[in-house]
Amino acid sequence: MAAKGLGLRPSSAKPGLPRVQAQDGASALSIRCRALAKLARSEHVWTTVWDHVLDYWKASLDKSRKVLFLKYEQMTQEPAFYLKLLAQFLGCPISQEEETAGAVDEILGLCSFDHLRNLEVNKSETWWILRNQVFFRNGKVGDWKNYLTSEMAERLEQITAQKFHGSGLDL
Repeated sequence: MAAKGLGLRPSSAKPGLPRVQAQDGASALSIRCRALAKLARSEHVWTTVWDHVLDYWKASLDKSRKVLFLKYEQMTQEPAFYLKLLAQFLGCPISQEEETAGAVDEILGLCSFDHLRNLEVNKSETWWILRNQVFFRNGKVGDWKNYLTSEMAERLEQITAQKFHGSGLDL
């Protein structure tokens, strides 16, 4: 039904990872390996994450007043700085009075990974066929080590370098 709504022929629709896992009982690592291989070959229904990132990166360069490009790793290192930058970008700067009153810390608390992960909607609701809770892991930089082998990580690095080559984007 979802593929039909997207204008795709059923024969061109590909099953999502949860369905593949349920069908063949393969290990999670095996599924990740196959998914990575397909992603590297661009064998998927949607565009790749690299295409999305590059589109937004280019838009942030061309239309810097309309697109703010932030990097997760930087935001986790200096969350207060990037929160104030985002507020300024959105035209809602945080005043010194608000900052002194604790607004920055309060907003950061509400936006924290732990707070968002524990909201009832993210524990019980679904998006398409996926439970919202699958979108939350540890929320830590470097957590990939718990999900990918070194070889898989190296392959992702190679793909990323190839996809972003010449763009000026350094991740």
